[in-house]
Amino acid sequence: ETSLNASAEIFGYATEMAERERANPSDSLTSKLLEAEVEGRKLTDTEFTLFFIFLIVAGNETTRTATSHGLLTLLDHPDQLARLVANPDLMPGAVEEILRWEPPIHHFRRTATADLELGGKQIAKGDKVLMWYAGCNRDPSVFDDPHTFDMERTPNPQLSFGIGEHFCLGANLARLSLRVLFTELLANIENIHLTAPPRRLHSNLINGIKEMQLGYDVR
Repeated sequence: ETSLNASAEIFGYATEMAERERANPSDSLTSKLLEAEVEGRKLTDTEFTLFFIFLIVAGNETTRTATSHGLLTLLDHPDQLARLVANPDLMPGAVEEILRWEPPIHHFRRTATADLELGGKQIAKGDKVLMWYAGCNRDPSVFDDPHTFDMERTPNPQLSFGIGEHFCLGANLARLSLRVLFTELLANIENIHLTAPPRRLHSNLINGIKEMQLGYDVR
């Protein structure tokens, strides 16, 4: 019931915003969405509302998941954690390696729009193609020593944000959020440690941590 009420409120908010922007168009993302045309037509009210909800919630769980996995990964690699605390300039590389090491999503499925050959395999139009992010991010033909966590890995073409036309729209925001979060976290607390084994999220899509209990000291 709580979830349904929240969804109804978001729908209502999106509808009000659309009405406001239609009456007084601006340079906002909302106006751009309302004016955009797909195959010669504008989005219907339902399409706009659903896309609006997709935009505001799509990166929520994945960013939380990346945060939890990032901290757990650093705790599992105390030498790397110590280096990061001593040299915060390593943070951008640390975030990229965290995303490579523990992708927030297990896999994503697409549908082939034409017959093609990929990796020596024949794929027919209409076939479902599944990409496993962990497999891509630890491909030994792409990454040297792929099963080693290395914050200074260069280059690091991790695919946790996808690629091509489906590349994550919020990738830059997610990167910035993680950099700021870990920078502030490590600057203000120390002696971080697990007080109980983490509980994993039971999901074949989200590579999540359901619960992670920690102890720490304030700097």
